Amino acid sequence: MVGADRSDEVSIRRFEWLLQQRGYTWCKEDRIYEVLCVTGKKPDFYVRTPHCSFLAELKSFREPSVLDRAIDLGQRVGVVDPGALQKRVNERVHEAARQLKPYSIYGIAMVVVLDNWRQVRLPLDARALIGLFGQLEFRGWYRPEEGKIEDLQLAHGGSRVLTDQVHRHVSAVLVNTGELRYPDDDMSEERPMWATILFNPFAAVPLPKEVFRSPADTHVWYEHGLGWVVKPAV
Repeated sequence: MVGADRSDEVSIRRFEWLLQQRGYTWCKEDRIYEVLCVTGKKPDFYVRTPHCSFLAELKSFREPSVLDRAIDLGQRVGVVDPGALQKRVNERVHEAARQLKPYSIYGIAMVVVLDNWRQVRLPLDARALIGLFGQLEFRGWYRPEEGKIEDLQLAHGGSRVLTDQVHRHVSAVLVNTGELRYPDDDMSEERPMWATILFNPFAAVPLPKEVFRSPADTHVWYEHGLGWVVKPAV
């Protein structure tokens, strides 16, 4: 099997469930030469929708996180660096973005798809996705003579994966999530799928919001004057 994570058939299958449930058609990595000229590693999917076509590169999580290891050791109290958890997410997005980069010449949308079907204890909510633009920090003006901080605002610090100059070919980052049925689910049986989608405000080719707009989906986007907005897709 050649494709997302080389041997991860489950994340590929789950993404196909998502696309099928939305009524989209697709071309997988092994036949992608039929729709574009291959340059370097082949993208995992070429997807056709009524709103646009896009390339998708899938990444899943294999190794236990520091939280998993702490639980395995029976630790009830401890300190976990949230930056270490975010780094795992950042690394997968950065890897996928590099693999998609050669195909930016086609001028179509590109989506990084994250799938945590193994249930590694990592944050993959809206806050973690926003963290791709830099570690979230509170910044303000300190008035030493008054001993107070003014104009406190949320801002992005270091550890950035997506910026106005880096990986602008990435249109969106999508977390693919499915309904779980039982603890030892082998993911062989289709179930309802939904997506949390972070839209890159710096994207050279934006992904239309209509592409993933099911009632169970969540949209995350940046709006000037408001900052980051997290809302149900409909």
